[in-house]
Amino acid sequence: MRRNVHLQDLPGLVYQLLVLGSKDFCKKEVIEGIVMYFGEVKSGGSIMRFARVKRLTESYIGVLKTSLFAAYKDLKFSRGCEWLSCDLKEHYLRTYRDMENAVLRAELKK
Repeated sequence: MRRNVHLQDLPGLVYQLLVLGSKDFCKKEVIEGIVMYFGEVKSGGSIMRFARVKRLTESYIGVLKTSLFAAYKDLKFSRGCEWLSCDLKEHYLRTYRDMENAVLRAELKK
């Protein structure tokens, strides 16, 4: 079974097992199985790598969102400013659209 479970599916699987255990469905065996499974996985280091990847993903999505807000502010400013060239206004629009697409792609991969 362990070979068929993807890391991203583990939280949901563990939750469902805990729900079963809370209804007195082999409570002791469920808890022991979860602890033994994570003991084996942890010794392999997979959980630590997964946690690092998740933190990294959350960090870069945060950076992308911050960049998107900055691009939006620049775009909003450029639209209200008559002395900026059309090329610069177009640049702000392209930057905003690129950042928006990057955030959407990152959220979909999450």
